[in-house]
Amino acid sequence: YKLSNSKTANKELVNTLLTGKDENRIGLVGYGATVVPSASADLTKNSGELNTIIDSWSTISGTCICCGINNATERFKQQSPLEKLKEMIVMSDGKASTKCKQQGTGDKNKDAIMAACDANFTLQNLIIYSVGFGSDVEVSTMQQIAQCGNGKYFFADVGAITDIYKDIAQEIKKNSFISIQTFNYIKMIFYNETSLHEEMITDIPKDIFETKKYNFDLQ
Repeated sequence: YKLSNSKTANKELVNTLLTGKDENRIGLVGYGATVVPSASADLTKNSGELNTIIDSWSTISGTCICCGINNATERFKQQSPLEKLKEMIVMSDGKASTKCKQQGTGDKNKDAIMAACDANFTLQNLIIYSVGFGSDVEVSTMQQIAQCGNGKYFFADVGAITDIYKDIAQEIKKNSFISIQTFNYIKMIFYNETSLHEEMITDIPKDIFETKKYNFDLQ
């Protein structure tokens, strides 16, 4: 019942975000005691491929949360341009049971949290959502994972996981309208009747509500 609801929720996310009207792509990272390649997928717009992989998921032992986060981070790093908005959903229905050498804290939960912090440090324009699914979740760990990723923590009992994923899908759709374009400079060009003057400005406002004044010698 828990696995079936998880599959339904993930399919809901795929079908909501991959409508053909935008540039969204989705990847999957399935994990137990380690990452399961056959249960994972690179970033793609192919909803059929993703749903087929989701259908293939089965219950396995172990919960290596840091493994899942590290693998997702690497996929983003290799497959998504720096300037693109990246949103990671970390779902777990149990406590972390495996440590990661990459983080090396010596503690399973701390490794999971550190993996999220490392992802946020490594990737630009990243938001991490965490979802605790069922009564066996280590809530504090999942909350701190979301905090490290500037995101939100959601808790769902077995019957409500699909509704939670609908909420996350709407969050992602809303975020896709936020501009993350960065500018290195502004070029000002002044014209008169016979010539022009160009001025390159690198000290530009960092926020849309910030106002700066610039002085030029127009002679």
